[in-house]
Amino acid sequence: MYSKPLEDEKNRLNPLTVIDLQIIEDSRVSNFDKHYIRLMAHCLGCFKAMADGSTMGPFPNQDIRLKWLQTQIQDLLDESFLYELLEQFVSAANQLEQIADYFKISPLELTVDYLIKFVRDVEKSSNTKKFP
Repeated sequence: MYSKPLEDEKNRLNPLTVIDLQIIEDSRVSNFDKHYIRLMAHCLGCFKAMADGSTMGPFPNQDIRLKWLQTQIQDLLDESFLYELLEQFVSAANQLEQIADYFKISPLELTVDYLIKFVRDVEKSSNTKKFP
């Protein structure tokens, strides 16, 4: 599942790999679910980057998130957007932590495969979407 991350025209890294995107595309879940998985996987990849690639333990705290964002996208941020983005990371972290709890693992141990399995398990247990 590991491959070189995608790079855009400014050489900024996308935390999702081509392989991750293909696994999500081939997951046989609805387009809505694929979008949710891509969004959560992107946030998960950002959290892992913030944690210097760690694959164990909790997500980085708010101070580390702020410093990471400032170094990654400094020329794209105004202060109000920065704090809105931080709030979105709080929401994503809460959802991902609930998924990690579901599997009884630490948040940084999550992978795209876990996210897909979670979505499938939710689909099996309910006809309505009940994401965290």
